[in-house]
Amino acid sequence: MADAIKFTLDGFSQLEAALKDLGPKVARTIGHRGMKAGAQVIVAAAQGRVPVSKENEPHLRDSIVATNPRVESESKLALQIGFTKPASRHAGFVEFGTAKMAARPFMRPAIDADGQTAIDIMGDQIGEDIETAANGYPLGKAGV
Repeated sequence: MADAIKFTLDGFSQLEAALKDLGPKVARTIGHRGMKAGAQVIVAAAQGRVPVSKENEPHLRDSIVATNPRVESESKLALQIGFTKPASRHAGFVEFGTAKMAARPFMRPAIDADGQTAIDIMGDQIGEDIETAANGYPLGKAGV
C-alpha cells in the first residue's frame, strides 16, 4: 500500500496488564479489533471528504482502506490507512496538489476532525472486549 498513514498502539501499561492476564492470543485479538474499529472511523471520514470530480469519483473514495493490524513487537500493534492501486498514485496528487493542481486535502482533515472519535471508539471496543473475555465469553458473542 503506497502513501499510507501509519497508526500504532503503544504503551498503556494498565491496558497491557489487563491484556496480559487474558493471554497473548486474546490480547492480540482484542488489540486488532480495537484498532480496526478506530481505523474504520478515519476511513469513513476520509471517504466522505474526497473531492468529487469526474476523474476520481468513486474510484478514489472506494480505494481508501485500512490494513489488518500486525504485531510489530511484544507490546506494539500497527496498521496503515491508505489507498489501493491504481488510485494510490492519484490520491497523493489530490491530497497535496501538484505544480498544475491545487491541493484538495481529505485525509488530514478527516484525521483532524475525527481522530479523537476514532481513539474513543478504539478504547470502547478494547474495553468491551476485555470485559467480554474476562467473563469467559468468546469475543463478538458477549452474553450469548
